[in-house]
Amino acid sequence: MHQAGGSLYSEDCTEVTVDSPEVVAGTEYWAARFSEQNVPTDQPDISGFAAGEYVFATGGSWNYDGLAVGFPELEGKWSSAPLPAGPANAGSFIGGNVMGVMAESDAPGTSAAFIDSVYSDEGVAAMLDTAAANNVLWLPPRTDKVAETHLDDANKGALTEIFETSVGPPNCSGWEPASPNVQLALQSIVLEGVPVEEALAAAKTEMEATLQ
Repeated sequence: MHQAGGSLYSEDCTEVTVDSPEVVAGTEYWAARFSEQNVPTDQPDISGFAAGEYVFATGGSWNYDGLAVGFPELEGKWSSAPLPAGPANAGSFIGGNVMGVMAESDAPGTSAAFIDSVYSDEGVAAMLDTAAANNVLWLPPRTDKVAETHLDDANKGALTEIFETSVGPPNCSGWEPASPNVQLALQSIVLEGVPVEEALAAAKTEMEATLQ
């Protein structure tokens, strides 16, 4: 969707745009990967690399150490890269966890100070060291700290580019309750043969019902 220039909502979050021509084009391209190129509908197991079953897969940052720890025989035989760019935008997506202070907090100042400490230079260094000691790649939201992870230079470069060009979920109220049903609508295209425009219309209905 993003590669084709589409978005789930208008920029001010007042309108659902999941049925726009750009989203339709992006969704049709995505769906064709399953119907025309036999992309599996289940999540690939990274053991397939070691077995020679496939030559690439899309995934997340957890795959870095999953490959390094689980399949040491592949060391030096794989690398990562951003998803290819589409006609309008790059294609990678950023998720992750969020730290915040609830409005009802009895100590908002202390809570905010704790978050500041976690993402300070010292806090990030401690988190990176602890993660690396446990064979886990922790990516801080501070993109300037990617260079301090335990990855090699090629993978650090890929992550830096991803951070610079990727997008995250929409920051619109109503998206969280609607998103499971939007995912079901998209799955119906691939698993049940529902036409793209029909599925996106169903997704739009779900999104408009929670739009605030």
